[in-house]
Amino acid sequence: MAEEKVLVTLTREELEALATEAALKGAAMVMDSMAKTQEEKLLKMRKRRLHNTRLLLRNYVMMKENCEEAVYRRTAAKSDFDFFQELMSDRDRSDEMIIASIRESSERTALILSHIDKMIAVYKDYCSRSGERERRQYKVMKSIYMLKSKKTVRELAEEYSVTDRTIQKDREIAEERLSVLFFGIDGLRISDG
Repeated sequence: MAEEKVLVTLTREELEALATEAALKGAAMVMDSMAKTQEEKLLKMRKRRLHNTRLLLRNYVMMKENCEEAVYRRTAAKSDFDFFQELMSDRDRSDEMIIASIRESSERTALILSHIDKMIAVYKDYCSRSGERERRQYKVMKSIYMLKSKKTVRELAEEYSVTDRTIQKDREIAEERLSVLFFGIDGLRISDG
């Protein structure tokens, strides 16, 4: 069965109106796609920042101890540094790169920890000036991440006479607020509501 052919005649104005309408619809689709892509990028970046915040908090105690024990951080104990350099001096240039890498890593870790410590102090101050819930959120974060003998969600729920879910929510809120403090505006959750 053959399709029936239809001949349509349009005026120049009608043809231009159709072309304009098609162009506007196409542009709207492109803009919607671009907005969705940008929104996805922002969400992905926010999730990455939150993940990095959790990672920094989970490893805080270990990094703090490592930083305090690092040879390059103990500038008063030059003999440790000198011994380390002498030990490596009769080797090839790649060993010098290893030493430089260790030094740079130690310096970066010290800088990051200094920033984290200052932002945690800002968060503690904010919480201390806020309500009881915010003070608990700070204490929960500190108990879960910052103490050498960390507490579990269950232990904290019993200590504060709340549910496990309340403690989990406290931890999540603290992580989100610290993410903003650690990473600035990039740590914010951007949403319509």
